[in-house]
Order: sequence, then C-alpha cells, then structure tokens
Amino acid sequence: MAEDWSSRFYRENSVVIGAAIELDDCMDLVDSKWADFLQHAHHELLAKLEKGKALPPRQSTGAHRLDRAVINYAVSSLAKRGHHVRSVRAPFYEGNPLYPNSALFTKSHIQIAVRDISAIKELWLEAGNLGRLPHD
Repeated sequence: MAEDWSSRFYRENSVVIGAAIELDDCMDLVDSKWADFLQHAHHELLAKLEKGKALPPRQSTGAHRLDRAVINYAVSSLAKRGHHVRSVRAPFYEGNPLYPNSALFTKSHIQIAVRDISAIKELWLEAGNLGRLPHD
C-alpha cells in the first residue's frame, strides 16, 4: 500500500521507509472513546472559523483536510490542558467494497501520524518485495 501511494504521487523518486513507533501518549482513533471528544473539537473549530469568517477545510478522497484540522485542533486543546499527544492513529476505509454489501474495502488502512519524533524507535528502508534493506 505504501509503495502504491508513494509511486502515485512521487513517481520514480519515491522511497518507502518503515518505522517502529511507540504508541504511548497516542490519540488512538481506532478506540471509540475519542469520538465524543473529536465531535466536540469539530463543533468548536467550526464556531471559531465562522467567527473569523473563514471556511472549513474541504474534505476529499485521499486528502482528509477537515479531519486533519479537527485532529490538530483537538491535540492543541489537549496540550493546553497538559496532555502531550505524541502520535495519532486512525483507520481509513477507502477503495471499493471487497464484495457486494461488504464493509471491507480494497484500500482500507491505518495511518499513524507521529507528532513527536521521540515516538520513533527504529527506522529502515523498505525494499519492496525484498523485505528490509540493511540500515545503520
């Protein structure tokens, strides 16, 4: 999946890097406990934008600008309360259904956004079907 995305946007200059990421202090959006908090953050962000006469970011396939803005707003809100978010993990259901009436999609994936590089414990260069390349 990462190679497909990388080559689609960056063509021959693409590289995929693997990482071991520590998920302590993670806003894990796979966990439904964050739903109410994000809904509230969305409402607050829209009110703030409206007050400043600004439009919310536009959402599109592959470019989840509104989601990113809401998450950034929520993380900022948590930081003001003394809670440091080092990473954000979220599922994305994209592509076509695997079969009729399926809730599983061909390009579903989980993304992790690292907000604090101390959460990265190891990096390596991926070599496509060859597996991991040696790294220093």
